[in-house]
Amino acid sequence: MKKIFKLMTLALAGAMFMVACDDTPAPYNPGGGEGGGDDTTKVDTLDITCAKAVELCTALADGASSTETYAITGYITDVYAKINNGQQSFWMSDNNDGQKVVQAYWANLPEGVEKFTAGSKVKITGKLLKYVKTDGTVVTEVKNADVEILENGGSQPGGAKGTGTEADPFNVAGVIAYINTLGADVNSEVEVYVKGKVSANSTSDATIASYGNMTFDMIDEGYTTAIFKAFQVYGPGKQKFTSVSQIAVGDEVVVCGKVVNYKGNTPETVGKGQSYVVSINGKTELPGGGETPDQPGEAKGTGTEADPFNVAGVIAYINTLGADVNSEVEVYVKGKVSANSTSDATIASYGNMTFDMIDEGYTTAIFKAFQVYGPGKQKFTSVSQIAVGDEVVVCGKVVNYKGNTPETVGKGQSYVVSINGKTELPGGGETPDTPGEGLGEVSGNTITLAASAARLDNAAEANTLTLKDGTTLVFEAGSNQNAPKFYTTGSSIRMYPNNTLTVKATKKIASIVITCGSSKGVVGNASGNIKAEPGEVNIGEDTVTIESVNANSTVITDTSTETKIQSQVYVKSIAITYAE
Repeated sequence: MKKIFKLMTLALAGAMFMVACDDTPAPYNPGGGEGGGDDTTKVDTLDITCAKAVELCTALADGASSTETYAITGYITDVYAKINNGQQSFWMSDNNDGQKVVQAYWANLPEGVEKFTAGSKVKITGKLLKYVKTDGTVVTEVKNADVEILENGGSQPGGAKGTGTEADPFNVAGVIAYINTLGADVNSEVEVYVKGKVSANSTSDATIASYGNMTFDMIDEGYTTAIFKAFQVYGPGKQKFTSVSQIAVGDEVVVCGKVVNYKGNTPETVGKGQSYVVSINGKTELPGGGETPDQPGEAKGTGTEADPFNVAGVIAYINTLGADVNSEVEVYVKGKVSANSTSDATIASYGNMTFDMIDEGYTTAIFKAFQVYGPGKQKFTSVSQIAVGDEVVVCGKVVNYKGNTPETVGKGQSYVVSINGKTELPGGGETPDTPGEGLGEVSGNTITLAASAARLDNAAEANTLTLKDGTTLVFEAGSNQNAPKFYTTGSSIRMYPNNTLTVKATKKIASIVITCGSSKGVVGNASGNIKAEPGEVNIGEDTVTIESVNANSTVITDTSTETKIQSQVYVKSIAITYAE
């Protein structure tokens, strides 16, 4: 009997074992074919929201990745990187609300998709990474995610309509298609008309009180993902708005103005009251009335010493340059000081000033005298040497910074010619250290620049530094949203992952030595993840050496995939030795 019971028990166990095997997933065979495969099993993904991704990521250790693979569905709210090797970076949220909740870092473009577009509904698949920035901010990130486009926000079934004229305005799809032909941050040469429905109004009462303009989103009726932003527009008749309620969600509006693809991902009107609403629900009067805005005056002057631009004139000239393009020549600008943002600390450290200029009688058209020296190219010794209401003439190269701030090229490269007609600095000044002669110290065939001698404010972007011999050091963000910056703590220029430093030399380069600073005992050499093209890279304990360049330029890139301090290069000094 015991023998029979034992046999029955074994039979039952075997049956149970066979049932369990039926529940086991079949082996995943990437190679395909019959009888093949390996021991790898197909990884199941868990469908979650952006909010859930943040919750799960919070529980991870700093810099740690999840063991599970997740599929996160949401809307692209900001595309912040150019396409690189079929990949692009963007932010997403559960709602198409502009929030930056989950970062898809170098996500893979799906086949047939040329670029990711803000407003698109997507599903990204990958492992979560808890990325902690140097300032302690925690980012929920998915690296190299595979992306499925669920709804393309860059196109609409209704299609583009209109020609952009007053008689035949663009619809929203039409103006977006037109703007996409301009390139990022390039203003259209002509004003266009756009018709659509108001989907959101982000204007505050404070903005109405101070400026009288509005910012609201427009869509084509029936489509919510393609959005055109009416940015800082006046009302019908170019009147100032007097209440936020004068534009309501659901209103049908026509706006007129020059347009731009701001940062390559936000199609909008050119702001600061340069654009306006033509009609609201077919009416060309502003409900409840408005106020006549303070429009920029007539452009005057030719920009010479004898015939300086007025503020309206220099803004018109700068608008011909394109965003972030320095003028090739110095120009003269005359106007009234409307605000002085210079601190005592800036005067003590650098002796330059930053203040706003306007044409008398007009307050909305502003030209910024940025980091300028005083008359005779002297350093200022007191903030009080430039006062609101002073009439000044400034001289220097000019630029439309970020496409929205007309100003002088800074870092002491521009200067005040006169204050209230006088060419002497009230109270006297100091001679700046070699203005216009460049940076660095020359010894034989080597020029060395210490970051502390680069004349940069704390937390200022490094941008382009010109050395005494004409060689330039061009620091750029690359695909990172953070550009290289100088910090007085540690006296170094911090380069973040994918930041670049281009050395453009006046002679052939034999070698470059970067001495690295440190933070919290960690030397910022990005764990050796540095490349230079051309050049051979050697990493020392606190140096990065690029040898055998044999060219007039080289591009140095921080390619680190580490996090926190270990991912950064702290450029404390850079020494360039020429081959001849």
